Amino acid sequence: MAYVHGFTTAENVLKDLARALTAGDVLTPENNWTLVYPVGGVEAIADAATLKVQPKILKQWVKKEPQTVTSGKITVEGPMAAKGGTRVFVRDKKYYLYLKKEAGVPDLMEYRVLNDREIEVNPALEGKRILADYEKKVDITTEYFVRIEKPVTYGAGVANNHFINWQIGEGYDLDTDAFPADHYSTEGKLSWFKETANSELIAKPWLPIEYWISFDRNAAAGVLMGDPGLSVSDWLSAPFYFGSIEQIEGALETDLTGNFAGFGGSYTEPVLSKVYGDYTGTGMTDVTMAASKTGRPYQAHKVQMFGGYEFREKTFNGQSLHTGKHAVSDIVLADAHENDRGILKHCLAVPRVAKEHGTELIYNRYISGEEQTYIFLNINAPYTPFNTSGDVLIGFAIRTDL
Repeated sequence: MAYVHGFTTAENVLKDLARALTAGDVLTPENNWTLVYPVGGVEAIADAATLKVQPKILKQWVKKEPQTVTSGKITVEGPMAAKGGTRVFVRDKKYYLYLKKEAGVPDLMEYRVLNDREIEVNPALEGKRILADYEKKVDITTEYFVRIEKPVTYGAGVANNHFINWQIGEGYDLDTDAFPADHYSTEGKLSWFKETANSELIAKPWLPIEYWISFDRNAAAGVLMGDPGLSVSDWLSAPFYFGSIEQIEGALETDLTGNFAGFGGSYTEPVLSKVYGDYTGTGMTDVTMAASKTGRPYQAHKVQMFGGYEFREKTFNGQSLHTGKHAVSDIVLADAHENDRGILKHCLAVPRVAKEHGTELIYNRYISGEEQTYIFLNINAPYTPFNTSGDVLIGFAIRTDL
């Protein structure tokens, strides 16, 4: 994973974003994305760029593998993934066994995972036929594309130094510089300055933009912010995310179909489309995913978070007096009909109470191997997926530890 913090301008934003995502991880180069358009490299980018992203799937469910208990053990074809899910069904008696996590011989209704191929059961089950479900170690590479474009003008011919547009898709054709029919999202937006009469006087090609990005080969989460020093009211801080999502623990099946998400923060209201049905994603007031479980393309997914009452009384000390910690939340995506699906990677939702922009947050502190460091970033773009969530007064924290 790489964390990139830098500055660019409205004129060079496409080049610098592409440079960060294609060369920002110097420690693990395979995490870098690939620029496929234009073919001349980053310096050849004018008003558009297309990036190839290749997320990996490292564990996949194997269902109902038939085995027989031998010497008190079940030996699966495996190998089973570390911390992967398992289920054992006894065919003769038609019941599931309970997972035993502590040491010791399992009782008649329990099983215990010994290693990546062996499961221990009670000796009384000797010779019983079972069906084993488990998550197997795999190395599957998927492929998606992110296209970013900066229109030269907007509205009545106003010079655009305010935003970029984006799309996610599959099967990009370099020869035609296009996606196949029904294999790309509607156009989303990522704004760093408001589109107002006042901003037209201020926003020039040299307009400074600050950016923060946390990314690997699977996903990128970040924030783009126009310089607050130029205007009291026109600058924006907008979050964005492009990439696969993490499967929820305990999921029944591996999320292989359409596991690629995209959203950005916009100044203008999204235009609703029904090109993929009533729940076509906008990528601005929702998160667009490449496909649902049933195969509906580019559907809207809403964000779900743990949080308190958004209009609660604010205090100077935002930490809990009981835990000494700030409340943070994973960002869970849910389809309108399929419900909870997965979690955004490299980022957290954090209430803005008693935290300044740029505050460092430490997650799972003092837990060896699990401690993570984040930077808290205030966001104020009018249209983001968080504005239709349970708490609109939310900030975006992205991971910074390497």
